[in-house]
Amino acid sequence: MDNIDLLIKELGAHRVKYNEPLEYYLFRKDKIVAQFFYIATNRRELEKILELCSKLKIAFLVFGNGTKIIFDKEKIRKLVIRNRAAGLRIVGIKGKIDKGNLPVGKQVVGVDEAKVEIDSGVSVSILNEYLNKQGLAVPVWQSSLNGTIGGSLLVDPRMLEKCEKIKIWDKGHQEISPAELRNKHIVLSVVMNFKSAV
Repeated sequence: MDNIDLLIKELGAHRVKYNEPLEYYLFRKDKIVAQFFYIATNRRELEKILELCSKLKIAFLVFGNGTKIIFDKEKIRKLVIRNRAAGLRIVGIKGKIDKGNLPVGKQVVGVDEAKVEIDSGVSVSILNEYLNKQGLAVPVWQSSLNGTIGGSLLVDPRMLEKCEKIKIWDKGHQEISPAELRNKHIVLSVVMNFKSAV
């Protein structure tokens, strides 16, 4: 039994696909085939597959929506991992309690700023929708709305400026500052600060 068989045994044969056409998963509809293909649907699955690849010494490639990927070969002879980790949550707020014109005993928290943890597979357009729903100001990004946060951090300085901390996978889970982010890092999630829209 070789290492890819061990990986398939761990994840299940229905999760790892053979000779999968990537045109359905990439922004550009190139005719590329992945020898082995896996979709990580959340951050836990993403971390698990990365740990297994490291342990079993399986070569891999990770991408989100594939908006910036151009392949020079028709077949990728490694495990291709599609990152669909899409968690979004508020992890902290700054604000004040205000009684204002509300009935006696009622209070409301006025949010001045919120910290949002965003998984790397979240698209920029989904992040913008979330910020709107939460009443937070949506920045003017330089990256594509179709791009995912993990890849966009490397090409959009405005996005990187919003970051407080970045969780990466580099032979294990680590937390780094935005200044430490490099192309070699696989981003798991980021914490960004957003001002109130009002």
